[in-house]
Amino acid sequence: MTGALSRLARDPDEPGLDVRPLQGREGYRLRIGRWRVLFRRQDDDLVILVLDAGARGGIYK
Repeated sequence: MTGALSRLARDPDEPGLDVRPLQGREGYRLRIGRWRVLFRRQDDDLVILVLDAGARGGIYK
């Protein structure tokens, strides 16, 4: 998981990352196998704020 987060920090638009906007709320999700990382981007400040990380079944609740 740390490899994908490092790649996200270097380039959140990297084509090899499975990143999609969240539906029904602000933010994005990064898919890493069965895990999801929810985050927000602040491109003006070059900040990626990780909100939560966990298994797919419970992360969106």
